[in-house]
Amino acid sequence: MIQVILFLVVVVCVLVGVAF
Repeated sequence: MIQVILFLVVVVCVLVGVAF
């Protein structure tokens, strides 16, 4: 379960990096 949360956090960070 924790792995899924960490994965989502990484995805959000990547999306923010691409957005900016």
